[in-house]
Formats: sequence, C-alpha cells, structure tokens
Amino acid sequence: MRPGDSEQGHFGLAAHDYTHSTRPTAGSLTWSPAAAESARGQVQAAYSDSELDSIARNCTLMEDNARKVERAMGKRMAAVALHPRVGSRSPRWSQA
Repeated sequence: MRPGDSEQGHFGLAAHDYTHSTRPTAGSLTWSPAAAESARGQVQAAYSDSELDSIARNCTLMEDNARKVERAMGKRMAAVALHPRVGSRSPRWSQA
C-alpha cells in the first residue's frame, strides 16, 4: 500500500474496517525516526516500486510452491500410514 492509496481492509478477515497494532519495543523505538524520515520523503527508498512488486510476486510464488509440497507430503504420509491396511475391509462394510 502506498501513500494516497485507498484503504482495502483485511483480505483474510474479509473486513473493511480493520486495524492492527502492537506495543512498541526497544527496536521499534530506535527504528521509528528512520521510518518517519522515509515517510516524509527525506530518505531514498531502498527498492523501487517495480522491484518491490517483483519481490512480492516471487514471495507469493514460493509460498504457493511450499503449499503444494506440504499437501503432496501430507498425501504421501497418509499413504505410508495406511499401507498396512491395503486390501482390508472396514467392519462396517463387511456387514452388508
């Protein structure tokens, strides 16, 4: 989100009026002046908008790939766990 962009709310919660805050820590207190200078445009941004977009797209791609691997591994673990039961019948089905 950039200065001047309209508020979009919280996508995951499907809430338009959402805010989140945390209590300040020692680290955030020392970082705050640098953030304020950057927000006022007094400091050159470390990344351009196109670089940030590229980084964000790459992070999303990597997260999607990790999710696919986790799902595949879950299926493999289930198959290994159920291997000893291959060919057996459920007691409920054998009554029919």
